[in-house]
Amino acid sequence: MIGCNQGWGCAGVLDHNLDDFELSESVNHVQGDYSELMLTTIDRFEAGEPVFFYTWTPNWTVSELEVGEDVVWLSVPFSSLPDDPHANTEITDLNGCPGKPCNPGFGVNDIRVVANTTFLELNPAAAKMFELVVIPLENIAAQNALMAAGENTDEDIQRHAQEWITENRQVVDQWLAEARNAGN
Repeated sequence: MIGCNQGWGCAGVLDHNLDDFELSESVNHVQGDYSELMLTTIDRFEAGEPVFFYTWTPNWTVSELEVGEDVVWLSVPFSSLPDDPHANTEITDLNGCPGKPCNPGFGVNDIRVVANTTFLELNPAAAKMFELVVIPLENIAAQNALMAAGENTDEDIQRHAQEWITENRQVVDQWLAEARNAGN
C-alpha cells in the first residue's frame, strides 16, 4: 500500500490500523516521497495493474484517479485511531465508497477560515465573505494536480485562481455583492 511520508500523522495511523486489523503480515506500508510514489501508482493504474494507496481530499490524486470511477474508498470494520479513539470517522455521503455510512478509518476534517474576532467586527464585509465562499473539493484537487504537474510557482497559482474566478464569475459576483451589503 502506498502510504504516507515518514513523520506525517497519517503514517502513524496507517501503521496502527495495519496492526489493529491484523494486516501487517499481508500489507506492506510503502513510504517515501508521496508525490513520486503516487505518480508511479498512476502509471501502474494506466498500465492496467492493480493499485492500493492512501489518499485524502482535497488532493491532486483524486483528480488523476477519479473516485467512484477509477478507484473506490475502502471502509474499515471499526474505528481505531491511536490518538483520538472517539473521533468521528463515519461519513454518510462519501462518493465512491460502497458502504453507507463509510468509515475510511480517519477522523473527518473540514477546511475552515479562522480570523481574529476584532478583525471580523471591524470588517463585516470580510466576515460575510468568509461565510459565503465555498470552493468545491474537486476544484481544489484539480488545482493541486496542476501544482503536482509542475505549475507551482507563485505566478502559476495566481493564474489558477484567476482562471477559477473567471470560470465561476457569476457565483463570485454574488459573493461579492452579499459581502458588500454586509459592510453597509
